[in-house]
Amino acid sequence: MSAPVFQLENTSARYGKTEALRIDSLSLKPGRRYGIVGANGAGKTTLLYLLAGLRRPAEGSVLFEGKDLYGNAARLNAARRRVTCIFQIPVLFRGTVFSNIAYPLAVRGIPSAERARKVSRALELVELSGFEKRKSDSLSDGEKQKVMHARALVFDPDVLLVDEPVVNIDRAYRPVLMSILSGFAEKEGRLLVFTSHNASLVSRYADEVLALDSGRLVDSYPENIFMAEVVEAMEGKAAQLPGGFTVPLPVESTAGEKIKVVLSPEKIRIERTPETEKPSGTVWKIESAGSSIKLSIDVGVQLVVVLSADEYNSIKLLPGEKVSVTVPAEAVSME
Repeated sequence: MSAPVFQLENTSARYGKTEALRIDSLSLKPGRRYGIVGANGAGKTTLLYLLAGLRRPAEGSVLFEGKDLYGNAARLNAARRRVTCIFQIPVLFRGTVFSNIAYPLAVRGIPSAERARKVSRALELVELSGFEKRKSDSLSDGEKQKVMHARALVFDPDVLLVDEPVVNIDRAYRPVLMSILSGFAEKEGRLLVFTSHNASLVSRYADEVLALDSGRLVDSYPENIFMAEVVEAMEGKAAQLPGGFTVPLPVESTAGEKIKVVLSPEKIRIERTPETEKPSGTVWKIESAGSSIKLSIDVGVQLVVVLSADEYNSIKLLPGEKVSVTVPAEAVSME
């Protein structure tokens, strides 16, 4: 059995006096794809910071291949050369696309001819062939994200950490990116850790799912509990969930306010989408729940809907079908 790449024991992280993360015990092994699911503020990004060597724990330890990652500067710097992290907001250097992607190769002393070959292959991988001479400040947001992905992969790291990989990514590129990430993890000894608020995405691509709630690992992620932003809607204020899906609010709230909403699975209504209408989501999974049927619907986040057997038999949906989802105000509560 392979030794863990990372081990966390009684590890915590704080922002000021606020404890953002507490992990009693966690081992991450090579050759695996770990998906971390949780709402905004659950501690997902903080955990990546700890693993990436970017944030020293307040308590406990982070071991990298059996040694304290933060034990001394030399060990930390050596680990950082083998670990790369992709965060949600693209940060590029001034200059060309080539110089951005070639940077990690240059600092590792890779000869210029080999650098050029590796950059070309990385650009082809992310569907940006021929972009070498483009200036970074001339790129669209989506193109900047792709350049970040290419830069992270070009030097073939041992560990890849990705924060919300499909956020701000156009829909056509999402399956391409997830295929790239999955392919990375298939290489011997490699480790992929990615986060998402979308439980269906995590379940689809991860070998092992880790659920975080309020900074702690839990056995399963609570269903239909979301951090949301209050936005203006045609009929008053609404709560916009991660991914853009909106639900009505049962009480008056202030636009821009961050809130936690809970949606009752039994009160959500779904129907097969007519061909003339745009669907709200896609049926991802259907399972029996006693005398009821539980459906997981991908609407940008995983939405759980519970139907009676009679209700389900009246529509008989199948995985992959497009559906229209209606969340009435009485299905929404705020915490």
